[in-house]
Amino acid sequence: MRKASSYCSVLVLIIVNIVLAQNDEQEIRKILNDQVQAWNRGDIDGFMKGYWNSDSTVFNSGGNAQRGYKDVLAR
Repeated sequence: MRKASSYCSVLVLIIVNIVLAQNDEQEIRKILNDQVQAWNRGDIDGFMKGYWNSDSTVFNSGGNAQRGYKDVLAR
């Protein structure tokens, strides 16, 4: 009985992880799709909403790194 209960607990955890992973993927896809739409409208502010508004945000291009959300947005 105890073994069956352990298996059920593991099965529930696996199912929960699958559901959460699917939710994460859906959220990520929504952010990316929103960015595509914003970019195509020429809405840079909307495009940047997909990125972390932090001084730790880094944009690399042509061997140059731009640091900080505000500086990346300004670029």
